[in-house]
Amino acid sequence: MRSSLWRVAQWGLGLVIVVFVVRYVLANWQEVQRADLQWRLSPPMLLTGVALIWLIFAVLADAWRRMVAGWGRSLAWLVAARIWLLSSMAKYVPGKVWALAGLAVMSERNGVPAWAATASALVLQVLSLGTGALVVAVSGLTLLPGRSLPGTAALTLLAAGSLAGTALALWPPVTRRVVAAIAPSADLTHVPGLNPIVFGTLANVAAWIGYGVAFWLFARGTLPAAPLTIGESIGVFTASYVAGVIAPFAPGGLGVREGVMVLALRDRTGLATALALAAVARLGMTIAEVTAAVPFLLRPREAPRE
Repeated sequence: MRSSLWRVAQWGLGLVIVVFVVRYVLANWQEVQRADLQWRLSPPMLLTGVALIWLIFAVLADAWRRMVAGWGRSLAWLVAARIWLLSSMAKYVPGKVWALAGLAVMSERNGVPAWAATASALVLQVLSLGTGALVVAVSGLTLLPGRSLPGTAALTLLAAGSLAGTALALWPPVTRRVVAAIAPSADLTHVPGLNPIVFGTLANVAAWIGYGVAFWLFARGTLPAAPLTIGESIGVFTASYVAGVIAPFAPGGLGVREGVMVLALRDRTGLATALALAAVARLGMTIAEVTAAVPFLLRPREAPRE
């Protein structure tokens, strides 16, 4: 019952964001038409942004590999990177289960039980959402105009809640119980300890910061006149990405991420620039993901381990 209510709430919130943004854009379309966007492409900025995202992918793939090792299983780095990256491309298929399904199948082919692969991914997802909320809160506190009391209190509560919730979700007894309930046949002799958890936490914090910097590079590489700081880029991109992750109907967060970004930037940059930056962020991220996956698609798959 609770699961159904949570799913309905996710669908409702995501649809509200998309509908509100579409209606807002249509109502203010004349402003968009009047805008004189100064496009100026800077290949070095754009390439640096793509390269930074590739680096983030490498770090996150290693975090997943280390988490798998915490369950007593092992994978070579290139094999783990291939599994993590190619399975993550399934997020563009409607529904949130396909990435985990692909991860489980490819992991089993390489000698890692499906439960260990998916449990590692879910632990990192908890860390991702928790650290994402923390980054949004910290960046919001830093950029909050006038340090208004209600805004400061809300962001402080968000930061404290994300830390407490993440710590509780990753407490070993809770982790064991959840995995045992999902996969009764799982061998829980080993449970990820402090080292993979700490590495996963730092990796996700670094990823959110890196994604935000990459977004800023994409913005500077296409619309250099846009009034956007690195701090704003980190906070806005993280908030939009987290919203896209928790929206179950949006493949790759499509529509929801852009909607949150437009809502966050419209007062700062103007509606037309906000729409353009949302499109630039989506295009840059997609290009980085596809180009990172191509070498693994072209590389012959290694023989499955017995």
